[in-house]
Amino acid sequence: MTVTFDTYREQQLNWLKQEVNIEEFRCAAAKIVVIHMPIIKDKNNWYGMAQLAQHYGPVLHNAGIDLMICRHMHNNLWIGTEKSGFNYPVIVCSNEDFMEVKLDSRRLNFKIRGKESQLVYYQSMVLE
Repeated sequence: MTVTFDTYREQQLNWLKQEVNIEEFRCAAAKIVVIHMPIIKDKNNWYGMAQLAQHYGPVLHNAGIDLMICRHMHNNLWIGTEKSGFNYPVIVCSNEDFMEVKLDSRRLNFKIRGKESQLVYYQSMVLE
């Protein structure tokens, strides 16, 4: 049996296009996307990530996303606004760590902690 996620991704894309246009989203103080796979432009993206970049990336770019939080890549990464390809930064937490996120006014603070709760990565950013 072959499973394809293309139809499912298309349904999600239609939902996303509607959600980014509702007033609550447009007026939100912070626009943060939490998703398993990062949506970035990368020539090495495999099929699923390439599809997300091609179809979801422009929608999120036009929606003014402040930040994307994800996993999937099995290591901790900070992908800056200039490298994501869609004008939003991406923070990736590995499959063995966990992330704490705190929003103070317009500053987001991220702490990635290891299995023993030790700090393994810290990032902070100001929302514009």
